[in-house]
Amino acid sequence: MAVTLLQSPPTLTAVVLTCPDTSVACDPPAASLPSELCGALHLDAHNLVFFSDAELKGFSIPYQNIVIHALSNEDAHLYCQLDGPFPGSDSTNGAESDTEQEEFAELRFYPKDKTMCGIDVVDRLFATMSECAAMNPDEDAQDLSEDEQNDDDGENSNTDDPAIQSLDDFNPDDFITSKAQLDSLTPAGRLIYERLESTIDIPEPDSETTHNATTAISEKESV
Repeated sequence: MAVTLLQSPPTLTAVVLTCPDTSVACDPPAASLPSELCGALHLDAHNLVFFSDAELKGFSIPYQNIVIHALSNEDAHLYCQLDGPFPGSDSTNGAESDTEQEEFAELRFYPKDKTMCGIDVVDRLFATMSECAAMNPDEDAQDLSEDEQNDDDGENSNTDDPAIQSLDDFNPDDFITSKAQLDSLTPAGRLIYERLESTIDIPEPDSETTHNATTAISEKESV
C-alpha cells in the first residue's frame, strides 16, 4: 500500500475540494499519526491528502489504495478503509484465520463545520471522493476484469472447436435412423454402437401405455 507520510506542506496542483479544520482518527492507532490530529483534508485529482500545519504531519494516499469509502451519519464523518495497514501501526484490524491474518486500516475524517454555505460538508466530501475514485480505477482490478471477460468470451466461442457443430453443419446422415444403416456398419462401428447401447439405459415401454397408444391410433385412423 502506497501511503506517503508528510512532514512538510504538500504541493497540490489539482485540488478538487479542501475541507479545513478536520480531525482524523486511525484504527488501529499508528505511531506515525498522533491520536488527535487536526488539519486540512484535500481531495486532489489523484490522491487523498491530509496535513496539519500545526504539527507538520500528514499523509497522502492514492485513491487506488482506498478500497471502501462511505458516509457515516454517526458523528457525521467520512469513512475510508485502506487496502493495508497504516505506516507505524503495530496491531491488526481484521479477522484472523488459521493460515493468514488480514491487515487493514480505517480512517475517519471529522469536519469541524458540518455545513458550509448551506451545503452539507460530509455529503460534499463523499460525492467528491466518489468522483475522484471513479477517475482513478484500480489497474489490477481492471486487468483482472478484462481477463475474466476474455475467459468468458473464450468459453462462449465454439468456432475453434471442431468437435462442436453448429446448426449449419448438421447432417442427418451422421446418425443411424434405420435398420439398413445399422446393418451397414463396419465391425468397428458395430462394436462402438454396442458399447454405447450398453451404457444407455432405455426403459422398456409399459404394456398398458403401449396398448392405449395403439388403441388411440386405431381409433384416429378409423375416423
